[in-house]
Amino acid sequence: MSVVPEMIKTLRADLDELAKRDTKVIKPFETIYDFLFAMIVRVVGCNELAEDGVMRRKVLKAYHMVEDAGSQWTILFPKLPTYAYLKRMWGGAQIWMTFDKLIKERTKTGRREDDPLQYLMDCGDDTTQIISVCTVTHG
Repeated sequence: MSVVPEMIKTLRADLDELAKRDTKVIKPFETIYDFLFAMIVRVVGCNELAEDGVMRRKVLKAYHMVEDAGSQWTILFPKLPTYAYLKRMWGGAQIWMTFDKLIKERTKTGRREDDPLQYLMDCGDDTTQIISVCTVTHG
């Protein structure tokens, strides 16, 4: 699997979308981070997520929700149902549901892609195992 041409394709599509915006003012840190996340998803995730900017931003927001919910209380009392714990669980559920939907769609239609998700599916991994691989590599 050669990822570099696909990464360039994704970056070009994102830059074209950026150029089409009405406003020429951008938030550089958010924009560059979104581009970077697209590249990460392309290398360790799946093509659908890398190519769909709306879905990618939704998953990125869920990743931030999980990361931002960490505190000293979640370390000391990991199962205590605090607001941070519930927020972390909700973010994780959104990520899980997104990948589960993509996996079920591929299985149902028989569509195959040349990406890490397909490799993990071919190995017989379930959604939870796939999510653990994809989320460990982020951040």
